[in-house]
Amino acid sequence: MSQLRIALLLILPTIYSFLVPDGKGDVFPGYVMLESGQRLEGLVVLGTFIESELKVKFIDRGKKKAFTPEEISAYGYEKTVVADLGKKRRRWVHYERMEALEHGRGDGRARRNEEREEEGGDEE
Repeated sequence: MSQLRIALLLILPTIYSFLVPDGKGDVFPGYVMLESGQRLEGLVVLGTFIESELKVKFIDRGKKKAFTPEEISAYGYEKTVVADLGKKRRRWVHYERMEALEHGRGDGRARRNEEREEEGGDEE
């Protein structure tokens, strides 16, 4: 029984780290690209890995909004990461709307935001 507990203590944090990309509730400067092509600048509030695919919480001029993949074509945020030797780097994380096959839905398709790329590297 103690081996099972030890295994769970080692495995659960690893699984959790994949489900929470940076930190649920963390706020980063970013943007959303509306379906009309208009780009809104503001703050992106992170959710879990799955929440990030299904909606994005956004703060625009103090107003909180939530956008679904049907309403936006992309979004992204800028974060600061600590690289080798303690150097800080700014990185952009971009999500793009994608259509994926999904069983159990009428048309078999679902729209979700999927992480497209991470870029950057400006040292601070």
